[in-house]
Amino acid sequence: MKLKPILTLLLSVLLCHGVSACSCWPLGEIDVLQYNQAEYVFVGVAESVVIDEENMQRIVTFRIKKKYKSPRKGKRVVIQTALQSATCGLGISQGQTWYIWAAKGQDGIYRSSLCTRSMRIPTNINDSSQETTYHKDITFMKSLKKVRGTTTFTYDHGKAIGKLRRGCPIGSWNYYDENGDLRLVCSYGKRGQKISCTDTSAKN
Repeated sequence: MKLKPILTLLLSVLLCHGVSACSCWPLGEIDVLQYNQAEYVFVGVAESVVIDEENMQRIVTFRIKKKYKSPRKGKRVVIQTALQSATCGLGISQGQTWYIWAAKGQDGIYRSSLCTRSMRIPTNINDSSQETTYHKDITFMKSLKKVRGTTTFTYDHGKAIGKLRRGCPIGSWNYYDENGDLRLVCSYGKRGQKISCTDTSAKN
């Protein structure tokens, strides 16, 4: 599997809204490419939910209980998601606890969707597969905090080389496909927020 389709998927589904039908590429096990492309990863409680029927959006204010990746300080964040599940929207209701992955659009709005690793966390998790996925993700993200300096990370469809600080990517990162070809170069800020990404596949 090439890196380019994976990147295209991540950049589109994290921000998807207003499409006619929801179709998600299987994300599989968590890896550093997925983690780096997300800007917010947290567990939070939905304090308020506003339904914007005109724009077919659900606007949710979360009180953050645990941050795993955050581009800024603060205990609250507003996330938008499509109103209907058919357009990849998360069915978030007030008072629910969610594990959220979100990315920032060009309009400055943070969005999430069914195509991300986002999931509801019930008071008692009865779905063992959901529990396993969630806890595997948490274990992976905690392991990143132990990494120091420039490191090579391998995954099923390639590898990434870059530096972590306190579990977040900083500076320049290179992403390679399974053939060792450079496919993507990204730059990250001091809090792990993505500043820019350049697709180098057309040059190869």
